[in-house]
Amino acid sequence: ITADYSAPPAAPTVTITNNLDALTATIAVTFGASGSGIAATDSVTVERDGKGLGTLYADGTVTDPLPPLGVEYAYTVTALSPAGGANISTVSNTIVTTQWALGASPSIPLRFNPQATYALDHGGELYHFAGGGLPTFYGTTEYDESGTLQFDTVGKDKADAIAALLRSQPVQFLRDPFGHRWKAHVRPSVRHGVGSRWNVSLD
Repeated sequence: ITADYSAPPAAPTVTITNNLDALTATIAVTFGASGSGIAATDSVTVERDGKGLGTLYADGTVTDPLPPLGVEYAYTVTALSPAGGANISTVSNTIVTTQWALGASPSIPLRFNPQATYALDHGGELYHFAGGGLPTFYGTTEYDESGTLQFDTVGKDKADAIAALLRSQPVQFLRDPFGHRWKAHVRPSVRHGVGSRWNVSLD
């Protein structure tokens, strides 16, 4: 009798559901069946961009709180047998949206009229020397990134709630609908817009 403990388990069935209200993705996994030459499944891991999102020891779901928006990306789903045999598969997903998003768990979609500016400054000092020559800039290797994101909310309560969140947790994730993501220290300001709209500015 020969036992092959390195035999891989069956590939699991994977389905993805996008939540456009929270701009998240939920990955549902159903374990494959064992059989002749197919090991039983001990666990399944789900990763995106090399970051583990969760491990399942039975059929279940894993939620991705910060998937990219507006671009195709992939999850790596790995089924493992008790002896370490692996069955690796990838599943593609795209969250089609025109919204920006702030924060994670839960994410706050920024729905109304988002406008963004971005600047990259090279650090250094500008010196003026006697004798009428041109000023000289001595640069460093530092780069300062900054930007402003403005958007509207309906009602002052919503704007105040976002500002209160950012004052208590100023370091937040930002995502745009083109697949870019940042982690930044954010300072909010709120002013009245048109009618019931309130404008929130994030520096």
